[in-house]
Amino acid sequence: MDVLSFRRRYEGEWRALEDLLRGRMRGRGAMLQGDRIGELTRLYQEVTSHLSYARAYFPDHDATVYLNALAARAHLVLYGKQGGQWRNAGHFFAADFPAAVRSCGAFFALSWLIMLSGMAVGFIAVLLSRNSLYAFLPASFVHLFHPSEAGPHVVNAPLMASSIMSHNIEVTVLSFLGAFTLGLFTVYELYFNGLLLGALAALFSRDHRSLMFWSLILPHGFIELTAISIAGTAGLLLAYRWLVPGRLTRRESFRMAALTGARLLAGTMVMLVIAGTIEGFLTPSTLSISFKYAFAACTAVLLVLYFAFAGRRGSFRRSHSAG
Repeated sequence: MDVLSFRRRYEGEWRALEDLLRGRMRGRGAMLQGDRIGELTRLYQEVTSHLSYARAYFPDHDATVYLNALAARAHLVLYGKQGGQWRNAGHFFAADFPAAVRSCGAFFALSWLIMLSGMAVGFIAVLLSRNSLYAFLPASFVHLFHPSEAGPHVVNAPLMASSIMSHNIEVTVLSFLGAFTLGLFTVYELYFNGLLLGALAALFSRDHRSLMFWSLILPHGFIELTAISIAGTAGLLLAYRWLVPGRLTRRESFRMAALTGARLLAGTMVMLVIAGTIEGFLTPSTLSISFKYAFAACTAVLLVLYFAFAGRRGSFRRSHSAG
């Protein structure tokens, strides 16, 4: 069914769940009892089923954003105090986080496109002229890179991992906060990070050291760049929902986007810790280049599987089909 028919058919159940949640808020968080718990559970299951359908057939529509936020609120009421923090965190990473990324598929693709565009420009510019690197980086920084000397080396791995994590978290947070510049700073952060990576790749390519360079980048790079791209996705989503609120008020549209954006940002923090740990310990190790490429390939496959399939519910139940 189309989105308008979908809304007309099930909006009553969404409103009923809204009313239950508002009633709990008016009761200042008092626990729901008896039949109200049963009704809340039933409506929550209905709404999550509707959300699954909406994500599959119109992922970028306002209705999907609304259902995502509504299901999150109901989940917090039902399960926020049950099973402890570990259970909630497990559910977040097993289902909520990948589902949130999929619900923002267009913005995720755009985020990657911006970053890859910067990478291509940086690579071509430095490949044509090494001096182009000075347009992107200070000379004192450029002089630290000697492709002919690159390779496994002895470093303070814990210190390096901590430093890398701090830098990447800063870049990620800035990409997210770029939403408050209507997305302009988000675009800049994504593009500039791609530009730097492309420029450095070209620098090593000029010295015929690409194989070594990518063995130092890819083991952590797939995770790191995906995390930065997801943060950029959140920034672009918030900016878009502010500029194009659709049928909702601008405030409500932005509020719902902010709920999704916060979930995206929370997930990226853990991804960056993982990437920083790999970069701090695996990158400088004396393990073979072939092992590092194999490790990188595994991370890429796992990322694709995780974001494509984790948290997917069963197909939309027949009773909810268009008939």
